[in-house]
Amino acid sequence: MKTYSFAYGSGTVELPLDEKNVIGELHGNAVAPLADIRAALWASLDAPIDSAPLCERARAGDTVALVVSDMTRFWMRQDLVVPHLVDYLTERCGVREEDITIVIANGTHIGGDEQELRTLVTDAVYDRVKVKNHDCEAKDLVYLGTTPHGTPVSIDRTAAEALRGQKILMSRDSLPPPDEDEAYLEDLLGCEVLLPGGRRLGRLDHVEYPADQEIWVVVTDQDREILFPAQPCFIVGFDLDARTVTIDPPEGLLEIYLS
Repeated sequence: MKTYSFAYGSGTVELPLDEKNVIGELHGNAVAPLADIRAALWASLDAPIDSAPLCERARAGDTVALVVSDMTRFWMRQDLVVPHLVDYLTERCGVREEDITIVIANGTHIGGDEQELRTLVTDAVYDRVKVKNHDCEAKDLVYLGTTPHGTPVSIDRTAAEALRGQKILMSRDSLPPPDEDEAYLEDLLGCEVLLPGGRRLGRLDHVEYPADQEIWVVVTDQDREILFPAQPCFIVGFDLDARTVTIDPPEGLLEIYLS
């Protein structure tokens, strides 16, 4: 028998195993700890891989929810990272402390008491920003939908509200098929835009969302842009096979852009 010793928390766990049942041993690479966690973290947030810097994504006036693992995952030492992340958000991004909430991702665990939360995020951070436990049995969870296997998914309301106005990226395969009279907006991009009677107006180039309105930007053959309010009452229909969408613009709209 050979006794294996594994680091666990602040101590170790020993496990005796019969060597004839051991195929091999995997050992992690020895890596020196960071000499300056703050500098390394800020540098990675300023130049992340395949993304804009965080300071370009989080700005003054934004509501931010930081999701942090609970005490059962404290081996990650959240307390060594969270203070520098909060500083980055406030000092580099301009986010106000009152607009930041740290959500402890308890899963189905019971949330910790104040002292546990202070241990996770440090006393200094706990006294600066709101820290709350996620409660999987809360009545105000936000339902997002179901997985491909039919499992319902709901998330903490604080985390959901912080996503307002943000882009959420997901695999197309994870989206449910639209009904016969529906289409995903990305499938309409590039379609010919027709008027009642079949006259071509232009091409659906892109979509803008000023003041929470959905505006289709139609580019004519003369490279003029028409800002079309995409309300159901103005949309006649679409044909994805023919790559066309028919609209009936509000009275006087075309004259504004084409006269």
